[in-house]
Amino acid sequence: MVRDFLCVLLGVIVLMGPGSGSVLIAAEPDTQATSEGATEGAEEAHVEQPFLLDVDSGTFVWTLLLFLILLGVLSKFVWPNILKGLLAREEKQRSDLAAAEQANQTAQQTLAEYQQKLTEAHAEARKLIEHARADADKAGAQRVSEIEAEIGRMRERATDDIKLARQQALQDLYGHAASLATAVAGKVLQREIDDSDTQRLVDESLNELGRLEDAG
Repeated sequence: MVRDFLCVLLGVIVLMGPGSGSVLIAAEPDTQATSEGATEGAEEAHVEQPFLLDVDSGTFVWTLLLFLILLGVLSKFVWPNILKGLLAREEKQRSDLAAAEQANQTAQQTLAEYQQKLTEAHAEARKLIEHARADADKAGAQRVSEIEAEIGRMRERATDDIKLARQQALQDLYGHAASLATAVAGKVLQREIDDSDTQRLVDESLNELGRLEDAG
């Protein structure tokens, strides 16, 4: 609707231009030509052409009026829409820029949080590895200590067993030796040696063995 009105208005401006003034002047009654004489007709032949900058007052008024009307129409219907579109575009650009900045800040914050979590994960992994190594070293040392203690106990048991076996062997040996010595002594002395004498000889032999071991 506004476009049609502007087209009509522009057509009127064209019709009311400088050319239309000459048409209106030509349409007026030629009263002055009938009242003037032949001399007037002769002068018309020598009338000068209008100057390029000569302006008809009626045409100027109509042109100015139509221009003001056009300016008012543009100010009321066209320019507000153009200004509104420009403002909306500027606002959209500003909003898009703010959204981009917000997205950039969010991305930077997310990246910082990810890097922090990654650093914490690496530190936690290093701690776990160190703890595992410490536990392994501790378990290994404890196992070595247990093995060494077990070996020590085995050595003690072996030593005790050897001592017991030696003592038992010596007791058996001295027992047989005492019995043999008693029998020989009985034959030499031509008398019977009883069990009490045999036991006494065995005890003396064992005591002597004990003194020898203590001395050794």
